[in-house]
Amino acid sequence: MRPEDKQNVFISGIFLCFLFILCGIIISMLGKDQAFFEGQSAIKTYVKNAQNLKIGAAVQLKGIRVGTLESIEFIELNKIELILKIKSKYLNWIRKDSYIEVKTQGVLGDKLLEILGGTTDSVAMNDGDIIETLDQNSFDKLLNRGEDIMVTADRLLKKLDIIFSNVDEQTVAISFKNLEKSLETLNNTVKQLNVKNLNKSFANMEKVSKHLEFMGARINEGPGTLHSLIYDRTVYDDLQTLLGGAKRNKVLKYFLRESIKKAENN
Repeated sequence: MRPEDKQNVFISGIFLCFLFILCGIIISMLGKDQAFFEGQSAIKTYVKNAQNLKIGAAVQLKGIRVGTLESIEFIELNKIELILKIKSKYLNWIRKDSYIEVKTQGVLGDKLLEILGGTTDSVAMNDGDIIETLDQNSFDKLLNRGEDIMVTADRLLKKLDIIFSNVDEQTVAISFKNLEKSLETLNNTVKQLNVKNLNKSFANMEKVSKHLEFMGARINEGPGTLHSLIYDRTVYDDLQTLLGGAKRNKVLKYFLRESIKKAENN
């Protein structure tokens, strides 16, 4: 290869490397929603719970996006450091007595950091300063929980809307007609039931119940075989002795066998 060609290849390689680096910077800035060569400042805040915050989450001031969440790092067990990258042109509007709240945005429930408070009498924040994060009380937590429930309900309603929008009106009409026919059939069945027959059935059941109650009382009071078998131990022992003896006595076995055969033939 000639020296001139080597020089051209070297220059082309340098140009391609520069081009790749430039494309990477452009893509990185676009991903972070930053303008080219725009000044950035960093401020810090500390929280006990990151509340599902993610790197790149929006930082807003009076509804205007002024920066992003740059990093989330543990300092102690109950202390997490959040570093916020703020556009320098907005840093003057963030005051020392300002504070941050973690809020929810959008249907998906993404978290963002909202800078609130601040008075004109207070001095502006500087690069590297620390801003307080509001520790939510129970009422605020309840409000945020209600907001999450509303977000979930909104998603559910949208899904139901999609499902029902795909249902044909004719299909719905047929379903209602079938339901109406079923109710009519049930109504006719109920009408066909004779109230008098139902009353007779209940009366007969009551009579049977009384007879059973009477029989139970007679057995319980005695006298009688069933009463003796249930309440008299000697009758049970005698019967067991008789049957046991019948098992051992061939003559009794014979008579019992013949008695059973005659009963079956009759």
